[in-house]
Amino acid sequence: MKQNQAFKALFSKELTALLHSPAVYAAAFVLYAGAAIPFVGSGYWFSAGFSDFRPFFLNLPFLFCIVIPLLAMNSWADEKKHGTDRLLAVYPVHKQLLAAAKAAALLVCFAGMTALTMIIPLSVIPLVYFDFFSFFLSFCAVLCFGAAFTGWSLALANISAHTAVSFLLSFFTGLFFTVSHVFAQLLPMPTFLVKILTFCSFTLHFESAARGIFDTRDFFFYILLMISAQGLSIFILYAQEEQR
Repeated sequence: MKQNQAFKALFSKELTALLHSPAVYAAAFVLYAGAAIPFVGSGYWFSAGFSDFRPFFLNLPFLFCIVIPLLAMNSWADEKKHGTDRLLAVYPVHKQLLAAAKAAALLVCFAGMTALTMIIPLSVIPLVYFDFFSFFLSFCAVLCFGAAFTGWSLALANISAHTAVSFLLSFFTGLFFTVSHVFAQLLPMPTFLVKILTFCSFTLHFESAARGIFDTRDFFFYILLMISAQGLSIFILYAQEEQR
């Protein structure tokens, strides 16, 4: 029971800090402007009167490479700056719950922002034929990838006290998971590396969802990313505790 109360207190603290941070609103502006301008400026969704929203959804992970690092970069930097990371280290809560509380608060902000971007494509429903199932699967795929990436960004943000370093680490990690298949296609490398890079690419895993096909292998990929991110975050917390 005490662990649950500690988790709720940490989650509330983190969520309040996020909502009062200018970075959240800067991230929201980047996400909405980056999603809306290409959508409004092109007519791919209107051609033949068919709702092809694949370019819209494929654009989001590139925006996440900027938006999610903006959300996560201050999460641990502010703690380190004010010395409260040492207080959290002795806080009566398991490291797993500490990492989960920070991740949950970040995920709530990210999920809310992402859900609101769906207003953009949904606004043209009266103008085109709308395939709800492929749209829903595409949204779930993008949301799952973003949720996994928030975990990775949060873990990487705990490596350095400098927000710029945290941002860059997260940015290049997100970019890797978005376009890793390109490296596999362009660079000569062993077959097993090609398979690994191809498996790590969100773009290729998204294809099934865009066609309205539910492929459990794709969602296994997202779950694996989430678990590995949480594991990395907990490992870093324990490693830092041993160094103190």
